[in-house]
Amino acid sequence: KNSFFRPLVSSLLMFAMLLTVREFLAVNLSSVWILIGLGVIFYSASIYLWVGKSIINDIKVSIRTFFKKGE
Repeated sequence: KNSFFRPLVSSLLMFAMLLTVREFLAVNLSSVWILIGLGVIFYSASIYLWVGKSIINDIKVSIRTFFKKGE
């Protein structure tokens, strides 16, 4: 249940934050990059706050699995 709930809440919070910030930015390519960067930072921070340090270990394991050499 928590494995679905926490990312969902973080995504919804990120979406609300990006909609708010978007109102203050001009419509151009720079604004898109700013929104992408803010989205990554906000989502990462909210997941870290919800899950804790264990998320860092989970990410490391996922990266190692994805880039496993020799197979």
